[in-house]
Amino acid sequence: QAQAQAQAQAQTQPRPHNVSRVAGLPHMMPSAERFAACMTELGITDASQPVCVYVTQGCFSAARVWWTFKIFQHHNVFILNGGLPAWEAAGGAVESGEPAAPTGS
Repeated sequence: QAQAQAQAQAQTQPRPHNVSRVAGLPHMMPSAERFAACMTELGITDASQPVCVYVTQGCFSAARVWWTFKIFQHHNVFILNGGLPAWEAAGGAVESGEPAAPTGS
C-alpha cells in the first residue's frame, strides 16, 4: 500500500485515454498493441513499474483500469483505497499541472 500511496503523488490530473477506441462500445478490452501504445505514451514502459489508479468519485473506472492492467500482465498495479478524496483527507501530497516527460523515452 505504501507504493500505491507514493504513486498517487505522481499525477493528480489524469489525462483521459480512450484505450479501446471501439466505435459505440467504450468499455471494450483494447488490443495488446493499443494498450502498449497508450501505456508508452503515459511513460509506463516496464511491467514492474508500480502503478496506482484512483478515482475522484465512484469506483467503476479504477477497478476496470486495474483489471485491464492485470489482463496485460502488469501485476504491479494498485487501487488507492478511497480514491483521491481519501488521499487528500489523510493529508497526502497532491500536485497539479502537466506531468514531466517520462524519463528514458
